[in-house]
Amino acid sequence: MRVVSYTRAISYRLKDENPSNIIGLQNEHIQQYIKEKGWKLAAKYSDRKFSSEEMTAFNQMLEAGLAREFDCVVMDSIFRFGHNLTDAVSVLRETFYPIGIHFVVVQDDFSSFGKSVSAITDYFKQKRMAILGNASWTRWRALEKEGIMVKSHLSYGYLLSEDRRSMIIDESVAPIIRNIFQWFLSGMNYQTIADRLNAEGVISPQKHMTKVYGREPNFIVDSIWRGSSIHKLLEKPIYMGKAVRKIGGVDTVIEVPPIVSEEEFLKTQELIPKKPARAITWKIAGVNILNKRIYDKKTGKALMCMKSPIDPNDRVYTLKKNIRYLSKEEQKKSIPYGVVMGAVKEALRNEAALVDQIDEILQTEQSQDYLEQQLQDYRKSALKLVEQLNTVYEERMNLHRMYEDGRINAEELEQKEDTCQVKLMRIEQQFALIMAQVEDQKTAFSRINPWLALYRQIEVPDELERSHIMQWVDRVAVVDAQTIEVGLKQQEWKYKLPQEWLTLRRDG
Repeated sequence: MRVVSYTRAISYRLKDENPSNIIGLQNEHIQQYIKEKGWKLAAKYSDRKFSSEEMTAFNQMLEAGLAREFDCVVMDSIFRFGHNLTDAVSVLRETFYPIGIHFVVVQDDFSSFGKSVSAITDYFKQKRMAILGNASWTRWRALEKEGIMVKSHLSYGYLLSEDRRSMIIDESVAPIIRNIFQWFLSGMNYQTIADRLNAEGVISPQKHMTKVYGREPNFIVDSIWRGSSIHKLLEKPIYMGKAVRKIGGVDTVIEVPPIVSEEEFLKTQELIPKKPARAITWKIAGVNILNKRIYDKKTGKALMCMKSPIDPNDRVYTLKKNIRYLSKEEQKKSIPYGVVMGAVKEALRNEAALVDQIDEILQTEQSQDYLEQQLQDYRKSALKLVEQLNTVYEERMNLHRMYEDGRINAEELEQKEDTCQVKLMRIEQQFALIMAQVEDQKTAFSRINPWLALYRQIEVPDELERSHIMQWVDRVAVVDAQTIEVGLKQQEWKYKLPQEWLTLRRDG
């Protein structure tokens, strides 16, 4: 494998340090990584000038990659690759990866080898969030250390003090909060209180906080009072003067001016109904283990598991009663429980046998030849997209030359840049689709195929349980007493394999 390295003096990461020996430090980290892997370095590309515009070696590396002169590029930090993260995505994920050139980021211990497009995309998303969140997070922590509060710390009924180091009561709504506690203690329920507030034209907490506190909501503002909002309000200890704030990731109680007395608040908590513990019903005799899994194919209606009208010790699957558009004869139809379970178990055993058969095929040269032929088709499509990318990149370079020569103005440059960006986005989407298909095919023809992994060497018990159904069965459709269609899970991965492989051989 031909491996190259890329280093750069300048970094685009916020507050990143650039010591005089930064190139040497990067090379040291890269060499150590390569040594551990047992690789040999074929070439080094390095932009040593402390200028964000200096990209000579970067462009040379890009040209060499497009010419397939190496198979992998290793860097110390993703923040030292290109002008910005967009450059890194464009070159590493959208140009190199589709043509089989991988990349390694030493600091993050991240390698594209064996990674899907989605995994690589997730990696870049995380790095982008790190850039975007760095400034705001730093500012947040600085304010927190200084004891300064922000608007997100506020609850309905409170404002920030002038120095923003404490909360003060919002006297415009404090009487409303006191009324809510008094009304509840007098016997009014949540919804009655909400209805009264709405009738009196009192604006909702969300609407009030958006209007008075200047919050920009990231959700649809609830414009009316609801029973649920009354319930939540009555449970908040802040109204008796005990606010809970996360400081350094730990819930910390801070003192604030109370709106109601502690006695009044605690008495309210005693009257709030406690949520009953959820009853466990799966162990009840006669439970429908196919609940929300079994349907009548003709009507699409769910089937119920009921006691047999013939044998009280037996069960049947039947349509719900009182389905008006069905005849009485159709309503009487029922399928014995044992018949349905027999069909499910047979489907599972057949699936396990087919998986064993496919495992044998995947070990043959026929399997690898079939996969390679499909991958070649995908590679051809990817190379065509690479050519399209290069065309758009050249178009952008010409635009900038025209702008520098005075042949177009800034407005024309911006308009044409937007057009190029749209083209690039479309090509990128096509890339993503192709690479997803490539990864899916590689997975489908391997032992980690989710379908193979699920049904390989399964043991179908004599008595199926709910856990078995949840693990293996997607849907059971009853056509009639003789025809039951069992739909199993992970079938989309099954049908990525050649259709001719999916016929179960019957020995003997």
